[in-house]
Amino acid sequence: MRDLSTALISSWLSAGNYSKISTLITALHKLPAAPAARLLNVQAMRIGAVAIALYEDKDPDKAIELLLDDEQRRGWAVSTTALVPLWKAAWQLKIKKELGRDLTALEAIKTRREHPPPASIFFGGAT
Repeated sequence: MRDLSTALISSWLSAGNYSKISTLITALHKLPAAPAARLLNVQAMRIGAVAIALYEDKDPDKAIELLLDDEQRRGWAVSTTALVPLWKAAWQLKIKKELGRDLTALEAIKTRREHPPPASIFFGGAT
């Protein structure tokens, strides 16, 4: 089930089909607590939750909170290439909402520089 959910989420993310991801996550919450927690803790599923917060719910604060993962302290497999673009998109949406307009190219660059991805999602090649 775990491999299947990972394959489905990955496929739906690349297609931008966030409603299917949302439906799957909602369905998993209806399972008994232990299997639901195990399946929802899969990295692809967690990335799906971030994408839903960002692209469907338009809630950059929730997306950033999920990426930081301060409460659960589960960590990320930082080799996953989806994490950094989600981080950047979340911060750009947050600033866009604060300004009430689209960001200029310079504002987008400034946002990326002022809010670099944390080492927990991008280790910058450090070993």
